[in-house]
Amino acid sequence: MGAGLRTLPPATVCDIPRAMRIAAVGFMNAWPLTVGLPWAVTPLLPAAMTRAHLRDCDLVLAPVIAVAGDPAWELLPEAPAIGCRGAVQSVRLDIAAGHDVTTLRHVALSPESQTSNMLAQVLLTGRWQRPNGSVHYATALPNADATVIIGDRALMTPPPPQSIDLGAAWYEWTGLPFVFAAWFRRSGAALVSGLEAQLCAVRDHNLADLDPLLRAQGLAPDGYRDYLTRRLHYGFGPTEQAGLAHFLTLAARLL
Repeated sequence: MGAGLRTLPPATVCDIPRAMRIAAVGFMNAWPLTVGLPWAVTPLLPAAMTRAHLRDCDLVLAPVIAVAGDPAWELLPEAPAIGCRGAVQSVRLDIAAGHDVTTLRHVALSPESQTSNMLAQVLLTGRWQRPNGSVHYATALPNADATVIIGDRALMTPPPPQSIDLGAAWYEWTGLPFVFAAWFRRSGAALVSGLEAQLCAVRDHNLADLDPLLRAQGLAPDGYRDYLTRRLHYGFGPTEQAGLAHFLTLAARLL
């Protein structure tokens, strides 16, 4: 799997009672993986998925930058993930007038997503060859040259004339999918037998007919169906795993 990832062999998963302690990304992009699970799931904003918040959990659907490489967590390699294979629409870098990627000095990060913020930094440093240290990053920069925009804000507001879809930028640069979040188990925690297959079955059921899921959440299906079925991808095969490993290797150079 590459740098920073510890994977759990499926054969080591064992039986315990159903009361697993589970936390998951609380955004809409996680609903196909969490709605309908037979266990209670605590939704958290990605930025809140810190070691302190997750220490009592057995299983998490977490942003990859938050837990990958932490020896307390092991990746479930046969479970679904949240990723994209090109333009994603919900993660972008909006660039102020008068700037382009070669002139940025101050970039405002999203307070909601560590992984999207790191993706922007990896792309600026790697794809666009901005030397590490030449750009100042912070979450509160009112006069920033560019801003990382994610989630509903990105989906519901039109981009400015200069805006980069970070999923597309990654794919064009690497030829690999990008993985935003994946399932991890706490090291040493016993889990329900066949867990990864159950997680995949829930995903397949939800993606087969998203309209009831979206209506139950108070959303018009026509507004979000394309995003959840064409922009996002929920597989975690060899190419997704290669993309994740490559991203984590590049990110480690900036930490």
